[in-house]
Amino acid sequence: MLLVPIGREECQLTFQHSEPHFCRTCGESRDFGLRLIYAWGSLFYVAGFVIERQYQLVCPHCGHGWVIEPRDAERMLGGDPVPFYQRSGWIVAAVLSAIVGVAALRHNGLL
Repeated sequence: MLLVPIGREECQLTFQHSEPHFCRTCGESRDFGLRLIYAWGSLFYVAGFVIERQYQLVCPHCGHGWVIEPRDAERMLGGDPVPFYQRSGWIVAAVLSAIVGVAALRHNGLL
């Protein structure tokens, strides 16, 4: 039986960016904060990839808010805030696999 270590983790990031909006739950104007909730997975704890992401503007007092488009949120933040190894670790794993494969072929005289 082959066991493949596959992992999944959910993370939440909050940012300093805020926008004034009227909160219908509180009944007052408040500075809504931007947060990101995302899930990422990994294969062999190396090949990371984002499974889902959701940017939200949230009232700091009651937690009421709404979902905003990822493109708009990333424009406000100036880029993708998810760490490289969590969003693109699969690229590193693919390159390492290709290097090992080519080395094995050259070692056996097949390349």
